[in-house]
Amino acid sequence: MRKMGKALLAAGMVVAFSSLAVPNASAYERCSTGRYCIYSGFNGSGSICQVIPEHHDVTAQCLWTGTNNAKSVKNMTTSQVYFYGGTNFTQFRGSTASGGQGNLQGSYKIRSVGL
Repeated sequence: MRKMGKALLAAGMVVAFSSLAVPNASAYERCSTGRYCIYSGFNGSGSICQVIPEHHDVTAQCLWTGTNNAKSVKNMTTSQVYFYGGTNFTQFRGSTASGGQGNLQGSYKIRSVGL
């Protein structure tokens, strides 16, 4: 019985260590092809809002964007996407190249996105 317990403990440690060695999928991978994704957390974490560019009021689709600052973005479209702090493409904040992703300052909201 004692040998069996040690064997189980050793097997459990191998499983534990091997699961630590396997990296988690990137949080950014939640963004679907053809979408521009806005995240409430850094590094693609937190709540996600997936929009099709040329969206004049992101808050209408994702309520959290009206109260929480955007912390990171990912562009899964084939075009450069421009993002704005106001609805109807006002208050330009920046842009993301096709396939680009990254953290923002985290000090503003994204209310519209355009091409």
